Amino acid sequence: MLTTPGSDTVTVSENEEDYVAIPLVDEQRRNAAGDLEVVIAVMGNTGSGKSSLIKLISGQEVEVGSGLEACTETVTAIRMDYQGVKLTLLDSPGFNDIYRSETEILNSISSFLSESYSHGFQLSGIIYLHPISNPRMEGSARLSLRMFRKLVGDDSLSNVILSTTHWSRVSSEEGTRREADLQDKFWKDLLDKGATMMRHTGEHDSALALIDALINKPIVVLGLLYRLSRL
Repeated sequence: MLTTPGSDTVTVSENEEDYVAIPLVDEQRRNAAGDLEVVIAVMGNTGSGKSSLIKLISGQEVEVGSGLEACTETVTAIRMDYQGVKLTLLDSPGFNDIYRSETEILNSISSFLSESYSHGFQLSGIIYLHPISNPRMEGSARLSLRMFRKLVGDDSLSNVILSTTHWSRVSSEEGTRREADLQDKFWKDLLDKGATMMRHTGEHDSALALIDALINKPIVVLGLLYRLSRL
């Protein structure tokens, strides 16, 4: 069962029906002024480059305290005009908190999503970051990927970008080898079901390419958020 947004605990259901994608037409994405609204969440482990990516895209300092709270962490929401669209980027809580269990972390992310939804942020896509500088898919990275999969499900994967970061910290040869490992093993199932894999090299154009890959896709809302809004 999922509790209402703003409550102390949000329990993530294991029922696959909680992850059915809900299509939205453009009229449902427009604000009171008639502007098209697009919201993209940036997720991943702490240190994967979430805030740096948002700063690079927006040109704004990522400040703590936007009025959106997710359990023990403050969520940063950065709004900007982008190609005629009102774009909001959400910096989500990290998956790799060593002081909390998998269930607690999932509940934290779920609370973040439901709180965002209650403030009118209808999620349009997700960018999931993974540092290519990590020599292997260690326990925390595997756990984070498993939790991410539980949150997203299968039907919304076409609106997910799996992006590698920190390319400047590895040689091109080593980075390419690790990238192939992700593509052929750890991310294969997600890619086969619609997710897109991209590099973020740290350049401005590279960051904008991630947004461009999502902004023109047909918009869906995770079934999880849809159900939270109706409780």
